[in-house]
Parts: sequence; C-alpha cells; structure tokens
Amino acid sequence: MSPATANILAALRKPASIVVLGILLIAAVGLNATARYLKISFQKLPVPLREPLPSLPARLGPWMQVSVDKALIAEKEQIQQPKKWY
Repeated sequence: MSPATANILAALRKPASIVVLGILLIAAVGLNATARYLKISFQKLPVPLREPLPSLPARLGPWMQVSVDKALIAEKEQIQQPKKWY
C-alpha cells in the first residue's frame, strides 16, 4: 500500500470524517427521495453568452492568456463534436 493511500485511509477512520460522510449520504438520499416524491427532474439548460468567447481580452484581471487557440483538424472535430450539446 502506498503512503498516500495509507494517509487517506487513516483520515477516513477519524470520527469527524465518518460524521461528514454520513451527513453527505443522508443529504444525497434525502434529495433523491424529495425529487421522486415531488416528481421533479433537474435539467441542464444552456445559458446564452452575452458576447462570443473569442472576444475575451488576453488579460483579464490577474489571469493572462498564455497561448493562442488553434482550430481543430476537421477529422478531430468530427469525432469530438465540440459544438454538439446534449
């Protein structure tokens, strides 16, 4: 067993971790049960952009663009279908 795995397992044995995992489990089960009881479903709807993404400046606050984006090769674009949203 690697040291990283041993550290993770040791952290999961602490009472606080067990309490947090229990709360997360109860919250997940409660959310699913409530959604089924109320017969609601969650949908991901697209949010329209105010401006096209290429209009972003090369510097935006502390963030700086480090390379210029290149167009995908047609074959890769056909396989990956980046413009197809589900």
